[in-house]
Amino acid sequence: MKLCCSCHKKPKKSHRTNLCKSCLDLKRRKYLKWVKSPEGKAAWRNYFHQPRQQKRIRKWYYLKVYGLTIGQRNRMLREQHGKCYICKKSEKYKYMGRIMRLSVDHNHKTGKLRHLLCRTCNTMVGYLENSNVPLKRYVKYISEE
Repeated sequence: MKLCCSCHKKPKKSHRTNLCKSCLDLKRRKYLKWVKSPEGKAAWRNYFHQPRQQKRIRKWYYLKVYGLTIGQRNRMLREQHGKCYICKKSEKYKYMGRIMRLSVDHNHKTGKLRHLLCRTCNTMVGYLENSNVPLKRYVKYISEE
């Protein structure tokens, strides 16, 4: 029987860890306490703001949420000449010092991908899509002076 690598007394919990249950619980509690501390928060923030990590997270996000690879997204971007499909704003525009990437617009009911939109246009399309008010009323309201 294999023993816990921390206390060397109790048998280890499972094949996934070399710790017994009490040592594993203690390690988790210490880790959670550290993560909630200012030093832990800063460490996580620094880790996830590294360009390498951002690319990895973006790749995972596009695949998980949209079923879209980075190559497919880049192809969509090339087809749109690097601009929002509606307002033609470039993907490289900055807002509060950050480059704003184009959002993947999709139908929430069918999951079908449409185009890449800037955040403003994507938000507007989402509101209009979920609204019960006809689009003509919005256009009429905006065109009135």
